[in-house]
Amino acid sequence: GIAEIKVALVAAKAMVKFEPDVTTPSKIADAINSLGYKTTILDSNAGSLLELYISNVSDMDSDVILNIINHIHGINQAKYIGNSRLDIFFDPHEVGPRDILATIRDDGYHVALASSTERGQDE
Repeated sequence: GIAEIKVALVAAKAMVKFEPDVTTPSKIADAINSLGYKTTILDSNAGSLLELYISNVSDMDSDVILNIINHIHGINQAKYIGNSRLDIFFDPHEVGPRDILATIRDDGYHVALASSTERGQDE
């Protein structure tokens, strides 16, 4: 269920990307606590992160796509990172990755999960 962990030792903080269908922030915190580290969940309201690549997207297209995404119920934030990359924070209790992908595709854009694109696969 854990996709990525970034630890800032000096700041004593960690950012954890996880699969909400598999685990929760409290389960992750409990696992870290069981290793002897004190944990506090700082921001469990940010939701889940969906990293996408969109083929052949211009700056104008990115504005249109962000507008489409931000009208989906359950989207907390969507950012165009550049190089055809979108980061979308969403509430997994309100909307799922498949619904987000389908909405973007229904508007005529070719989109894939960042991890599948990196592996050379299409989602």
